Amino acid sequence: MPRKYARSYFKDTYRALCAGGHFVFQMPEASDTTPQDPSEEDTWEMRYWTKEQLCDELGALGFEFVDELRHPVESPLLNFNQLRVHFCRGALHAR
Repeated sequence: MPRKYARSYFKDTYRALCAGGHFVFQMPEASDTTPQDPSEEDTWEMRYWTKEQLCDELGALGFEFVDELRHPVESPLLNFNQLRVHFCRGALHAR
């Protein structure tokens, strides 16, 4: 999905969650071997994200990073990780 739509989902999720609510999701993880973003009009090809990009995007909205996990994906065309990230809304999160 184009990044502008992902950003919209992040904002909507922040609005929908109560303070202390948890947001867990996964994105394909960017690496040296993953392709660059396709054009914004292309809604089919994947966009790859780094943990730092997700932390920047969600941190700017008020989310706090909790943790991450990686799950390898192997395909005939490309091997990459699915990056599962866990964020919490607001300062009420106790680690």
